[in-house]
Amino acid sequence: MSEQPQAMSRERWPLLEGVNWIEMLSYLGTSPLAERQMTDEMEWVITGVWDNTFNGVVRAQLSEARVDQVIDDVTSRFRERNVPHQWFLNEDSRPANLGQLLVAHGWERLRQGVGMAIDLSAIASPFTPPPDLTIERVVDEEGAALWGTFHRYLENDQRDEPRERLYLSLGLAGEQPL
Repeated sequence: MSEQPQAMSRERWPLLEGVNWIEMLSYLGTSPLAERQMTDEMEWVITGVWDNTFNGVVRAQLSEARVDQVIDDVTSRFRERNVPHQWFLNEDSRPANLGQLLVAHGWERLRQGVGMAIDLSAIASPFTPPPDLTIERVVDEEGAALWGTFHRYLENDQRDEPRERLYLSLGLAGEQPL
């Protein structure tokens, strides 16, 4: 038997991508700068960053009796904050027809994004990195601003200060997930 773990089937990769986005947004909701509601029925997060992947509903298991009211309440909250947002749906979302109910309330299905993945165990043997390559943990605001240059969404190479403040508010010491 091989010592390498068995590769996960490619059919599961899109599911894992969605789970990753949900986990990320849920973690960002722990920031003192974010608004977050967590109940037995649902979890939503508003970070204030102008990006729909940074604001939205990450979990919903709603009763048939309350689903319309909850959708209206959540929709109103996001409109009040005037931020782009999304409602993640997965196999656990309830009721089963939640997607159709959201459309009936004015939500629109986003086109399918492009997710990319690779089975790391299938890559050829490790390569020798360049001799001057260093990888360091971000430990201060200057490092966060530099790190931010690698994931810019804004034009003209502008700093995304709301995103940087959000990341900094989560802390830089220790073993945070981000």
